[in-house]
Amino acid sequence: MNHVREIENSRKRRYSDLAGSRTNLIIVLILTLVGLALRVYGLGGLGFWRDEAQGIFIAAKPFPRGIIEALRNDGHPPLYYLIMHFWTILFGRGEWAIRLFSTLCGALAVPLVHRLGRKLFDDKIALVATLIAALLPLHVLYSRTARMYSLVPLLSTISMLLLWRIWTRGDRMAWVGWVAASIMLVYTHNWGVLFVVAENLWMGFEMLWKRRLRELWWRWLLAQIVVVAAYVPWVPIFLQQARQLVIMGEWLKHISKFDNVLRLFNDLTSLFWPWDRVYPWVVLFAIGTLTFTASDREFGIKYRLCPALDLAVVCLFAPILLGVLLTPRAVGVIPSYVTLVMFPALCLVMARGLWAIRWKLGVAVGILLILLLWSRSWPGVYRRPMSSLREVAARMEAEAGEGDVIIIAPDYLATTFNYYYDGDLVQVAFPASLGRVEEIVWAHYGRRWDDASEAIEPTLSFVERRLGEDGRVWFLAPLDAYPGRSTFDQIRVLKDKLDERYHLANSDLSYRYAVETVDVYLYERD
Repeated sequence: MNHVREIENSRKRRYSDLAGSRTNLIIVLILTLVGLALRVYGLGGLGFWRDEAQGIFIAAKPFPRGIIEALRNDGHPPLYYLIMHFWTILFGRGEWAIRLFSTLCGALAVPLVHRLGRKLFDDKIALVATLIAALLPLHVLYSRTARMYSLVPLLSTISMLLLWRIWTRGDRMAWVGWVAASIMLVYTHNWGVLFVVAENLWMGFEMLWKRRLRELWWRWLLAQIVVVAAYVPWVPIFLQQARQLVIMGEWLKHISKFDNVLRLFNDLTSLFWPWDRVYPWVVLFAIGTLTFTASDREFGIKYRLCPALDLAVVCLFAPILLGVLLTPRAVGVIPSYVTLVMFPALCLVMARGLWAIRWKLGVAVGILLILLLWSRSWPGVYRRPMSSLREVAARMEAEAGEGDVIIIAPDYLATTFNYYYDGDLVQVAFPASLGRVEEIVWAHYGRRWDDASEAIEPTLSFVERRLGEDGRVWFLAPLDAYPGRSTFDQIRVLKDKLDERYHLANSDLSYRYAVETVDVYLYERD
């Protein structure tokens, strides 16, 4: 009788586990679809901005040598551009088609975060982490951008999954997969190198702490040799990029390394948090990382070493600390999208912090508060265009006539403009080029602006020579958009010179609704 009862109880447990598994699967599927919908909504409604346009121009170059050579004057590894070379051939060069790759990478990361959460922790933490992954504003934003910033968190999630499989199972295919994911990660973004370093810090510590050094050492060493050997051919180009980016950074705003850390964590967790204060999120990370004990006699806070928690914590904090410490101060403000490499670890630590409340209503309230805060960010994701150059280019094609000349200042706006402009009018990209510009050479960029005054007279002479008898000068420049920028002083001088030589027939300031914008000034001969 007891045996029959045990069989029946075992069967009920199996049915219960199966029902729970099906419920989790449905929830994950719903969250993945919600995440996909957030990322695909209005995907092609807004035009590209300069980084997107420049990336597409680079990806269109001959494969692979032309792409790699072009990247000497950029700041990124080549994998994303190599992929986009074939993606654009297959799906075209429209906004929706090109951004779809990023959207799919972003949506695919959502269920993978759930799988990672189940492997490292449990179903409850995994589900909360999946919710965070689906809705995190910064991830949603860059999953809608034609850049590599959603491919990076997808690869870092895959890398963490494979590394954990190595630790728990140690099979050969896991090693091969981790090496492949690591190589792809370091060839997608420079901060991918920092993430791989963080994973190795974790692996080295755990091998020593758990006394598994003899068991794993040789395979681990071989894996590092393969990853390093695969990355070595890129090192000379990376060093060239690093030198020119330091020079470029001289004209950017400078903040302290500590302020960079706070700002990066703020953007990663909330994007538009009121007052730009990251401290509430730091508290949540602390709850997710540390163990709090309380009794009548004592109150304790400590960190309990555990391989799963160690992996999440190291992959969250090590890349950003290493990145800020290693980035030269001359670079100035570090862009927030680099932190997306820590995306899977962030989701897990935040989820663990929420679930540490151990009170279902409290967890629900915590999630609701986070969603309310994030609701501040979503309008910015959807409503404010990054660029108005698509509309400006369309106007030039419709209104500019034969013999007209177009001046674009500053020169980096020419990249977006010429992605959309198919006309053959003479152009000047001030101060870089007396001609059409599709890519910006970032080397010595700050120095070019220091010497911009020397480009004014050559620009005016070139315009006068190429201007038709009845031609007009279209001056495209966002002068009033950046009133405090000293780098725009010479553009203002150039406009003053145009005012002296030609008659200002019209000025249109209606394109100021975007981040990357210009005012349109139309000049005619007196």
